[in-house]
Amino acid sequence: SAGTYKVRIVLSSPNADFPRLLNIPVYRRGSADSGSFADGTGPYVPVENGSAYTLEKNENWHGGFLGTIRHIELVGITRADAAESSFRTGDVSVMRSSRIAADDETTVIGGAVDTLQTPSTALHYIGINYANEQLKDAKVRRALSAAIGRRALCETQLQTFADPAVLPVNPQQQVSGVTLSTEADTAGAYELLHSETDDKKADDTAARDSAVQTAADGDVTIYYAEDGTPLTDDEGYYIDEDGDRVLNAEGEPVKDPSAPAQSGEDTPATDAAGEQIVLSLHLLVNADNAFKVAAAAQLAASWNAVEGVSVTVDAVDYETFTARIREGSFDLYYGETRLTPDFDLRPLLTQGGSLNFGGYHDPDMERTLAAARKSGDRSALCKQFAEQMPFIPIAFEREQVIIRKNLINGFSPAPYSVFFGQENWTRVYAAESSSDAQTDEAAQ
Repeated sequence: SAGTYKVRIVLSSPNADFPRLLNIPVYRRGSADSGSFADGTGPYVPVENGSAYTLEKNENWHGGFLGTIRHIELVGITRADAAESSFRTGDVSVMRSSRIAADDETTVIGGAVDTLQTPSTALHYIGINYANEQLKDAKVRRALSAAIGRRALCETQLQTFADPAVLPVNPQQQVSGVTLSTEADTAGAYELLHSETDDKKADDTAARDSAVQTAADGDVTIYYAEDGTPLTDDEGYYIDEDGDRVLNAEGEPVKDPSAPAQSGEDTPATDAAGEQIVLSLHLLVNADNAFKVAAAAQLAASWNAVEGVSVTVDAVDYETFTARIREGSFDLYYGETRLTPDFDLRPLLTQGGSLNFGGYHDPDMERTLAAARKSGDRSALCKQFAEQMPFIPIAFEREQVIIRKNLINGFSPAPYSVFFGQENWTRVYAAESSSDAQTDEAAQ
């Protein structure tokens, strides 16, 4: 305590967004020891009358005017399906529920109701295994990100209850010098992917030229035609001026690395369009979650639309899914996590982080992350994230609050509080009814 009306909080590390974490109840120490309601500081105080519970106006609330709703009946419910049933029967007037269900069913309640969406910190993303050499280049990861049609995915498999996200913050942040699109950019993905391939080819060519030069210096002599191409036979082996194959120090014939493969030799794999596959991956997804399986299939289709890319969906049961993630037996996986309200990315981006299953490690990223938490300015962090794409954000899920029509004017729930803005609420009265006869109900 720092005084009668002050509280001092000491953090283990700097966090300018710490106030965002103060979305929790504040109550008097020891007041909840009885297992019932605690004495809090909000606009209502709980009242227990036998087995009935209500919220009544808190005369000492610091917020001032409470509005016209002074009495809320609480209905004790332990299961989500029971809450929905109580709402349908009229026992409950307000309820919060998830819109996107694991069994591919949506929670849609029709009739005389209003459905309000609230943003959340529930991030859907693609995890990346850094033990896979194909995924270590940032251009490849950016290509995979660019190919995703996030907006289309949110409108279909995520059932219009998600906000497309290229960055792991909600809402999205503008990044200077970086173009972030929620639409599929197949051409941009191809350019990124094949620029990486061209870089690799250039490196391979330089290495081969160096090897040829070294060979010409005494180990192996390469003979060239007048047009500057090396002399080879029909199978691609180097030959001398007499047509004999050139042998290395071990007496083995030496083949031109750029020569086409012959029958019986391994040939490069190709995609449906006949393009050589330069990126072949598997996307791991929880088969027990129907909408995620459908979303994974749509993601794979987006990636496979890029020439040279082949992505296969591996749908496995939840137990196998979590085991394979923990042991690193994946290329990519469809993940979901609820970030804290300050959007703390340390579990995903720091070495040893609780959600860093792919083994990502970049000291420079960790320094940028620490600086952003200290200053509250995420500009540099978002720019570095967009350039590196250490994991691939897809969307932030939205939650829904359902309320009966013509019950409350000014009802505008916040992500963590159905009762947010009570001071602006007014009761919608039916004709010929008195305010004394009205009962307001809510599920908590």
